[in-house]
Amino acid sequence: MAPKKKWSKGKVKDKAQHATVFDKNLIDRINKEVPAFKFISVSVLVDRMKMNGALARIAIRDLADRGLIQKVDHSSKQFIYSRVPSA
Repeated sequence: MAPKKKWSKGKVKDKAQHATVFDKNLIDRINKEVPAFKFISVSVLVDRMKMNGALARIAIRDLADRGLIQKVDHSSKQFIYSRVPSA
């Protein structure tokens, strides 16, 4: 009879340390770097800027209102933006 299979404990993912409030450094990085991104969405900002989703949505809305990025498409949940083409 074959020995009983031993199950692995599985890998535990480290909890992400994302920013939950805006600070001067994060605001400066957003204003400088994000308008140059070719593809801008909440998930892109969360991944690249290490911020939570609520901050990412606020930042995208602010950049769009100031005309630094433009909306490409949206569904009920996901908004996709791009940089404004230079003239």
